Amino acid sequence: MTASEIAAWVYCPEQWRLTAIGHQPANQPTLDRGTARHRELASIERRTRNTSAGSASRRSGCAVAMVQLAAVIGTLTAFWCWIIS
Repeated sequence: MTASEIAAWVYCPEQWRLTAIGHQPANQPTLDRGTARHRELASIERRTRNTSAGSASRRSGCAVAMVQLAAVIGTLTAFWCWIIS
């Protein structure tokens, strides 16, 4: 069941019934264009979501590397202070 079918039933159950038994709406070309546009938007959304997830992964990887670097610098600083005291 598509969103268009649900919308047709909510708007007019008789319209939905007529479509279900084979009567095509007069504005079928417009409905087809809308379906194609929704597929295109969904494709864009999937690509955007995948790109965002990759960016988040890279950001978290950089954050971990920075914490590790700070730990190494802190350890070296403590070791240096211990040596010179």
